[in-house]
Amino acid sequence: MNRRSEKSGRILCLLIVILWSGCGTSSDPPSIGRAAEREPQGERPAATALNQCRIRYARGFDVSYRDGCKIVTVFEPGQAPGSKGAATFVLVPRGTRRSTPVVPTEGTVIEIPVRRVVLRSASHVPFFSMLGLTDRIVGIAQGKYVNDPEVSDLIRRGLIAEVGVGSGMTDQFDVERLFSLHPDLVLSWWTNNPAYAAHIKVQDAGLPVALLSDYEESTPLGRAEWVKFIAVFFDVEAEAERVFNDIERRYLAMAAKTKWVHHRPTVLYGNSYRGSWYIAGGKSYFANLVRDAGGEYVWADDNSTGSRPVNAETSLIRGRNADYWLTQNQNHCSLASIAAEDSRYKLFRSFQVGRVYSNNGKIGPGGGNDYYQGTTARPDLLLADMIAILHPELFPGHKLIWHLHLPPNLSDGAADTGAYRK
Repeated sequence: MNRRSEKSGRILCLLIVILWSGCGTSSDPPSIGRAAEREPQGERPAATALNQCRIRYARGFDVSYRDGCKIVTVFEPGQAPGSKGAATFVLVPRGTRRSTPVVPTEGTVIEIPVRRVVLRSASHVPFFSMLGLTDRIVGIAQGKYVNDPEVSDLIRRGLIAEVGVGSGMTDQFDVERLFSLHPDLVLSWWTNNPAYAAHIKVQDAGLPVALLSDYEESTPLGRAEWVKFIAVFFDVEAEAERVFNDIERRYLAMAAKTKWVHHRPTVLYGNSYRGSWYIAGGKSYFANLVRDAGGEYVWADDNSTGSRPVNAETSLIRGRNADYWLTQNQNHCSLASIAAEDSRYKLFRSFQVGRVYSNNGKIGPGGGNDYYQGTTARPDLLLADMIAILHPELFPGHKLIWHLHLPPNLSDGAADTGAYRK
């Protein structure tokens, strides 16, 4: 394995841990009409009439409404809803913090709507774009990796400040810079590993921090429903419900097309690194995505919901006869590059017949892989990609968004979906 592959492998392992990645803001209410184009809707649950949301798929948080305030509970990853919350936020209307009745004795009180927010991860930017809230972002860590055009433009113009120090998952917040931005809220991703927990110093400094564990959700719709978590802090739950309901409808309609397919091709996921192969569990996000796309994941009999390492030889044996292989290495751009990494890959049936796909089909100008950004908020489009790979007859003409069908050699260019299908 060459140095480039080793570096890529280290980045890969860090990504698996979390995935499956001041100035001039307006205090006016956001323009919620800028969300993605939507189809006409039918009747929706009455919860939206009072600008409230219902959590139907996500298991990592819950929202309740009482006595003029909102209670947002974030559950520790791996714990079911109803268990003791790991963090509680009491959201009260701006200017009513002292007068709001029945505020729980435990919980972080935050006045809403939030006017200024700082993000640690580019993966949450699409939620803000969908809700028309990009003007509320005043800072972000590692902003060069952001792929959203509007937010990238705000960064270039200096309207969103860089607040990260360092690189990769071990980057830290520049706390002094954060204070200068006067954020109402700092959003980071959940981790119990002190090496990655950049939010601890921010909390110790007295700034309000909310941790998101959307990457821990075991279903694509559960992960996308974290858009409602963002929405409650900005009083735009009704918009979040509309946006999510549209995504849900499209996703379920596409999944229904695969319900009665006669052949469910088998799918291998990931790649080996230093003797280990990090598999997605049989009840994981990826496994459920493959199932909804009309495929059969080779580790479907595994009962875990997250990722875990297995002996590389074990995964090689199990995946050798898989119909398709979806790699997770950004350096995989051709079959030749894969074979150069490990000659055993040439034994895979998927390799021999040219059914190998990488998830690096959409890389931003700063090097950010949009698979770890855009797919979180748009599982319907991700499912369309997967169905087009496994059952192209169901979506003829679909152009892959996040996946790249690997050509035999890099000089051959990216292959169209199905070019090597046999």
